[in-house]
Amino acid sequence: MNTLIEQGIVREIESGNNFEYIVSASASFIDTDYKVLQSQSNDVFVKCMKITRNGLVDLCYLGNDYRTVESLMAGLTADTAIAIVAGILSCITKVKANGFLSCQSIVLDKNRIFVDANTKQVRLVYVPITEKLFAMPVDFEEEVRNIICEILNGVSRGLTEQLQNLVGDVEDRNIPLDLIYQKSRAIVPELAAAGMESTPVHQVNSKAATSAGAGSIRLVACDAPYPFEISISENDVLIGKKADLVDKAIEYNGAISRRHCRIVKQNGNFFIMDEGSANGTFVNGNRVDMGQQIPIKSGDTIHLANSEFKVY
Repeated sequence: MNTLIEQGIVREIESGNNFEYIVSASASFIDTDYKVLQSQSNDVFVKCMKITRNGLVDLCYLGNDYRTVESLMAGLTADTAIAIVAGILSCITKVKANGFLSCQSIVLDKNRIFVDANTKQVRLVYVPITEKLFAMPVDFEEEVRNIICEILNGVSRGLTEQLQNLVGDVEDRNIPLDLIYQKSRAIVPELAAAGMESTPVHQVNSKAATSAGAGSIRLVACDAPYPFEISISENDVLIGKKADLVDKAIEYNGAISRRHCRIVKQNGNFFIMDEGSANGTFVNGNRVDMGQQIPIKSGDTIHLANSEFKVY
């Protein structure tokens, strides 16, 4: 956000935890993004209201009911830090799943990430203008990792091995943020008691017979609306969105075909095949043609339509 302020694209006015971004005449306000913000339930973003000031768009944010992450850093405990991290990642997961708004327009600053002091629920700030705060999604993700590390490294009480391991996971760019989200929620079981959403990881039940052979893989969703993974140890598994037609169903994305792909195990190795899906099956960015049998292994990225999964 500092870059947009320095470039004169927005001007900031502060009043306690309430603040305003006045959008310059040269910038482009996105009315559709603003309308989406108004229509969404208030469980991700700080309330935003648009007024006109001297002919310019003035975005007013109401943060007085919350505390900033910056104000919570003094005396921060491990449990509170991890709860805040889980809350940040929960909000980002919801934005990605919704599909209408861009994560690149989310402000990532300890003074602009808000927390309900009682429930530990997190609220973010979204700026509905054409000029993005982050040029690329990878830049946004990098800053998410940086801000999370700042929060976790700021813990002054209750340091634990689990927290130190979580810091290591955040710093490891090979570990996706969705997996860090799952780990952060698992570390602090009282998140549910504190009022934070605590949906368990969705494990897909299988109708296929389990193989007696050793070896299994997990497909962990990177952009699902909730933590979601598919565990596969069977010899032959059909995957799609229609539960009564497949062995393991992915029901949260309508772009996935009813019978989308098949994963088979041969001599302990796993292979994926497309079942004639409408929007395609991809391994590490390469499309799997109908009839192809492509090997998959831990570390690979699989796309089923526009849903991304990491193989473990």
